[in-house]
Amino acid sequence: MCASFFLLSILLYLKWDQSQSQKYYCLSILCALCAGLFKASAVSLPFVIILLDYYPLRNIKKRTWKKKIIEKIPYIIVAGLIAELIIVIRHQVNYLHPMNLPSLVHNLIEFPAVITFYLSKTILPLHLAPIYPLDLTNNLMMIVFSWLFTVGFAVFAVINISRRPAILSGILLFIILLLPGGGLVRSGSTVLGDRYVLLADILLFFGLAWIIIKALHSVSFRWPVAALTIIWAAFLVWKTVTYTALWDNAIALTHQAYDLYPQSKIIEHFMAGAYNNTALEAVAQGDLNQAKKYLKQSLAIKPEAATYKNFAYLSIKQDKLDKAIKYYQKALELKPALNDLVTIHYSMSKIYLRKGETEKADLELRKASMFREIIIRANR
Repeated sequence: MCASFFLLSILLYLKWDQSQSQKYYCLSILCALCAGLFKASAVSLPFVIILLDYYPLRNIKKRTWKKKIIEKIPYIIVAGLIAELIIVIRHQVNYLHPMNLPSLVHNLIEFPAVITFYLSKTILPLHLAPIYPLDLTNNLMMIVFSWLFTVGFAVFAVINISRRPAILSGILLFIILLLPGGGLVRSGSTVLGDRYVLLADILLFFGLAWIIIKALHSVSFRWPVAALTIIWAAFLVWKTVTYTALWDNAIALTHQAYDLYPQSKIIEHFMAGAYNNTALEAVAQGDLNQAKKYLKQSLAIKPEAATYKNFAYLSIKQDKLDKAIKYYQKALELKPALNDLVTIHYSMSKIYLRKGETEKADLELRKASMFREIIIRANR
């Protein structure tokens, strides 16, 4: 949905550029907002439109560039609101880590490796996984090669800017679309995912299609290029069908990622989450014994507060209130996020109330209210 609204916003902007009808301009901004509500990668939209003004629209000139920038202010405001929303949400789940200048420089050095990694995975989709916890710090050869490749391609595009401005524009668009999820603005290790490159892939496939069409016009390369294109397209279809079939089974998908990156802590976290989610589905279907098995497997992979919370939920379903209290206490020992603290203390309050222990229930309710107040103050 994000890609659909993203592309529709661009299409409406192009329509507005031709007709100057305000309805297309307003609809384009509305679609930009909708794209951002579906996925954070839509924050790159204002910069994509500015680049389109440079080429192919060629609207940015010495006399009009200020006007063109002013026209983008609503898009920039939308992107800012989306970014602010992401920051608030990630603060709430303790997912946002502080950034500093050294980590930003470190990420910038590694970013060409991220570009080449995504290019290789798109063109030759082998060893696919939902996430890729890359250790680029110890892979100097990959970083050097990526810098040489990226800089070389950029120099080629600049040299040919007068004859083929689409090449430079395409490279910049690919980088802009990749920035929100490409790991440039992050702290900690590099963790990439296939879902981050979907918008950039659209542009990449247009570029590949242009190269193939150009090659097909050459008498010498026509049949070899046609044969290779058919084989490559068939391979892409096959990999897409076989890989997307795994997305219905979160446990199998995370296990596949773990086979590629054994001992990865973040994949262990996702595996534990997959077992937790599957356990909740089993509870919803009334299969409490199977849910218990999934939760035990989750604990065996990585003890997490979420797993103990789900054990407590399962115990409540089985009317084992004392056991549920013990599981909630174990969850608290693992220092869960503030939102989880509110949920845990509120749930414990309800259990104590059911047991007739009103003083303990009141204490837990006060704790839940206290943590909720902390969240509210942090978000002001």
